[in-house]
Amino acid sequence: MKLTEARLKQMIMEELLHEGAKNVDDLPNDVFIKVSQKVGVFVQFSDKDGNVLDKTSPIWGTVRFNLKNPEYGYGCDGAAVVAETETADGWGPLLYDIAIEIATIKANGLTSDRYNVQPSAQNVWYYYYENRSDVKSHQLPGDDRSLPPEKRCSQGISKDAAEYDGVEWSETPFSKRYTKNPTTLKQLGSKLILKNINLT
Repeated sequence: MKLTEARLKQMIMEELLHEGAKNVDDLPNDVFIKVSQKVGVFVQFSDKDGNVLDKTSPIWGTVRFNLKNPEYGYGCDGAAVVAETETADGWGPLLYDIAIEIATIKANGLTSDRYNVQPSAQNVWYYYYENRSDVKSHQLPGDDRSLPPEKRCSQGISKDAAEYDGVEWSETPFSKRYTKNPTTLKQLGSKLILKNINLT
């Protein structure tokens, strides 16, 4: 990947993200992870009764993803697609790890929103792509009309990032789907609360 000034700044942000990222061992005794399926799958911090923690708590956050991608009319090779992300500083990567593991079980991995990814979330995807050997990336196709709809995937965010980084769209982390073994889910053990979703 070409090292532009913009990309250098991105790499610095990734390193700061890595240094501040929390994991399962950092969860206080009274904070749990709730996974629920409604319109999409929600991965959220909650109390022991499954009540979602809001922004008045020091630990809060949501990663929501859709198992199918009907709003864009493309199947993205069966990958689940992120629809919403908002978390307290440092806690996003833990929710993303869980989301990728669930999407690996329930779909063909997880990919970013196809058109808009906030800068803080962009850093997470760059970090997965470049630094996480336990997270596997798989190239997604573009929206080539010669492909069947279930394979096609909008690459708007990939093309925007490619222009910014001075690379081809297929060299960006947003052009991939990601899979991961359920190591974080297993580590959570009794701190994992499931509602209306089966992970077996």
